[in-house]
Amino acid sequence: EWIFMNMDESSFYTLRLTTENLAHEVSHFVGEKLRNRELRKECMIKCGFQILLNALIILFTRRVDRLAGSLCKDPLLPNTLLLRVDKLDQAAKALWVQAKNIDPDWYGCEKSHYSWHMESVIWQIPQDMRDHPALGHEMIQQIMELVRETDSPESQLLLARLRQYVEWKLGLDGGNHGEQALDDDADSTLNALVANEAEDILTDTIDSLADGVQAFYEASQSIREIDSQEAEEKGGGEDDDVLATVCQELGYLCYMFRETFADLQAIILLNMNWEDYCNLLLQGSETPGKDHPPRMFAVTKTLIDCGIWRRENIDYQDTKFANVGEALSLDPVDNADRLAGMHRISPPLTFYLITYLSACAQGIRNSFNEPGKEVVQELRDIHAVLSDHTSFLDLQKNILKLTDGYRMSLLEAPGP
Repeated sequence: EWIFMNMDESSFYTLRLTTENLAHEVSHFVGEKLRNRELRKECMIKCGFQILLNALIILFTRRVDRLAGSLCKDPLLPNTLLLRVDKLDQAAKALWVQAKNIDPDWYGCEKSHYSWHMESVIWQIPQDMRDHPALGHEMIQQIMELVRETDSPESQLLLARLRQYVEWKLGLDGGNHGEQALDDDADSTLNALVANEAEDILTDTIDSLADGVQAFYEASQSIREIDSQEAEEKGGGEDDDVLATVCQELGYLCYMFRETFADLQAIILLNMNWEDYCNLLLQGSETPGKDHPPRMFAVTKTLIDCGIWRRENIDYQDTKFANVGEALSLDPVDNADRLAGMHRISPPLTFYLITYLSACAQGIRNSFNEPGKEVVQELRDIHAVLSDHTSFLDLQKNILKLTDGYRMSLLEAPGP
């Protein structure tokens, strides 16, 4: 299979960086078995559900606050419920199981798992939540279970405010029953009405979010190029900030899984270090791109966790990625709010990227160390000698050795 690439003239004067860049680009096309497409699809779909869970919980909180606002002195905080990504993973898994029951081929892992399929699958999730009652109901059930199971003052305040609003609708004066408390039957009936009200609010919220995502996606097929601030400015609605964040994160999903795998395979293939990775991402630029910090964080965390890189060997102090180096000391599960706030690193995306890349890293490393993989060592040797201290003669000898070996392998007769 032919692969065509365009390179500028400067690439011929930065041979080490160009070799690393080629390894990254080729990694988009080679390593079929190492790519773990089934696991990738599972992680991407669960990540999509977790992104939507987060957004719907925020929107649900806001709507309850708006409905009951006149009954309370203090408004709820915008992000009242900050749930752990591992806790949300259980809810995302249940939603994925329900989605597979609706359409096994579309949401299952045996088909439609190539990159060009996955973008359609991810963007279809909000519409399926709106159009398939079973999936929408499962989303509502998962959200209410998460809210009830979270023993935080914020969660209790949210539920109390919702109950207060229902009591006001029933003419109970916002819960002022005098000195006599409700009996068990009345209290049970009130709880059922509160649950029904919550379901109605969430159903409307799912519908409006699905409509917004669909309109946003149809308006721009390059959604990943629009950041949340720009998207919010284009809207004007009171919840456009949440919609913009959802669209941005859904749009980044396919892109981030593709790019981080290519980064990972290139690094392991050429035995690249942290400084090499910094240079590869920057490509001579003075400022990192918006996607660089989350890419670097997920890949670096994976390499450290797998024992391929050592944390103490990463000198990030004077690099363009010092903020990423500082973030590496934070656990993505326990410090999700700090990563999102200080470093603009998405906790759900990071969680699933590391899960996926960790499985890939082991497979890549084992594959490159198998017998008969002499060409891998030859590529590593060439990469190692591509430095300012290497003579042109040494470089030429290594390249001739590699090309001669490759030519001879093409001439060998195939085995029986």
